[in-house]
Amino acid sequence: MAGANRKRFGFRLWTVILSAALLVTALAKDKPDTGRTVHAGSAHAESKNANSLSADRFVSASSGLKEPYYEEVRRRMADERIPYGTRQYVISAAHISEKSEDSDISVGSYEGEDGVLLWSNAKGWVEYEIAIGEEGLYEIEAEYAPIADDSRRNRRASILSAQINGVYPFREARSMSFEREFRNGPPRYDANGHQLQSAIEEIRGWKRKPFRDSDGAYALPLRWHLQKGVNTIRLRLSQQPLAIKSFTIRPPADIPGYAEAKASYPEATEPSGDTIVLEAEQFEKKNSTSVQTQYDRDAFTTPKSFKYRAYNVLGGWGWYKGGHAVTWEFEVPEDGLYKLGMRVNQNSRKNLSVFRTIYIDGKIPFRELQSYPIRYAPGWRGETVADESGEPLAFYLTKGKHSLTMEAGYEPYMPVIANVEPMVEALKTVIDQIRSATGNRQDDRFRVWDVEKDIPGATERLGGIKERLDRQVEALREINREIDVVAQTYRSAAKDIEELIEQPEKIPTSHLTLGTMLEQLQDQYRVLMDSPLQIDKLYVAPVQAPFPRMEANFSRRRRRLPRPCSIRSTSRTGSARRTATS
Repeated sequence: MAGANRKRFGFRLWTVILSAALLVTALAKDKPDTGRTVHAGSAHAESKNANSLSADRFVSASSGLKEPYYEEVRRRMADERIPYGTRQYVISAAHISEKSEDSDISVGSYEGEDGVLLWSNAKGWVEYEIAIGEEGLYEIEAEYAPIADDSRRNRRASILSAQINGVYPFREARSMSFEREFRNGPPRYDANGHQLQSAIEEIRGWKRKPFRDSDGAYALPLRWHLQKGVNTIRLRLSQQPLAIKSFTIRPPADIPGYAEAKASYPEATEPSGDTIVLEAEQFEKKNSTSVQTQYDRDAFTTPKSFKYRAYNVLGGWGWYKGGHAVTWEFEVPEDGLYKLGMRVNQNSRKNLSVFRTIYIDGKIPFRELQSYPIRYAPGWRGETVADESGEPLAFYLTKGKHSLTMEAGYEPYMPVIANVEPMVEALKTVIDQIRSATGNRQDDRFRVWDVEKDIPGATERLGGIKERLDRQVEALREINREIDVVAQTYRSAAKDIEELIEQPEKIPTSHLTLGTMLEQLQDQYRVLMDSPLQIDKLYVAPVQAPFPRMEANFSRRRRRLPRPCSIRSTSRTGSARRTATS
């Protein structure tokens, strides 16, 4: 028996020694290398050597640094009263100052233009040195053409990142999209008369687009703070080959308010023409293949289809991502003031507004159409584009052809989204503190904890998180006018934290509850980024004319079109499969 005890003691001793050795090794690995310091700005001061250029001169995505959101940087620049630049600069994309070895760069001809930059692989970077006459804020616009993929299998947007003088000024600078454009082909039908999704045709050619974030959060171009003198701009291509003709650096354009824009309209008599009706699914072009038409059976939806499936509306979850845009064309018979209406269905998330920026002939006419809100409602309804009081917003249109573009976005939610990250980090700190103090155990229920001594600062951190959650709820209520699904989640989390603060003895056994709360916080901000909207029809009417009726009455709402039977089609292998009918 004594021998057995000695063996167990010896085994335990060796276990302790081995554990200590492993701990020392781990600490040694984690010890920072004090002999190597990386400074984001020091790279720009180094002399350039064409044979030793590397990405280490610039802050990289792998450095672990997180830039602030553009929303935060924009507020700071406004507080600092950084002026707009006053001059415009046009740079030939072919005139690069440096490039990385892995970038497949050449100068040649593409789509009828000579001397353009051809970036044939989505790798590497190029640099430009640009002399700016005065410090200020600028927009940057690219004239580009996506290099066609003859296989038609890859139709994604090209993605560029931009560093200014060696740093990313905000995190959105790491990913900016330059989309392709598409149109739907002629309608197609199967052997039973049911409509199929149309083939998609790419619209080739040169396009202009300012630098904007790839998530499509912001309605306006990103603004860049450039210094007087030579500025170095490094562009990195990470997705889809691209041809670039030029870059234009220009002062930001201010969009007038509605009152100012209306005061500038020429005097005109009221047009006498009929209301122009546009079927939403019959659009001219879109900038993403994921924007899709859908089938709807509401009694007022047109074209009606009692027997066969017909794609008669646009969007819903087929048009929800920020930056995705759809364009329609129409013709007005005479000059005058017109108003815009649409028949919409916005019922995906209770009380949560979605936003569309509205362009007429490629421009936002006035600020009220920048991130125009479309409120939640339980079903199809008429939406008049109007001011806060419900007065229709008037557009001056000249006789002839015009375009109407609507682009999804979520800019009003960005202050809320930017505040999620500090809450998440604070909550992670509290959870780590609890796990460290408790050994990640939940079964030590009878221990009496001195929370302030055993988990110092936890109560204060939880109090700070609750205050942030309360502010988030109020910010969302101001946007949506009611408590929406995201605000309800935040309010419930604030209530749970309040109970922990009132009963701090529960904090040491709460890390599973707080872990669930952490997951909810991380999930909810993504809900704010989605912007699903269905449109049946759009109306362009003389400003004094009534819109056609856009909503069914109660009895007609109940008489929905019959649900078509399931359709079975045979795949190439001969096996049967069920296709969606709605």
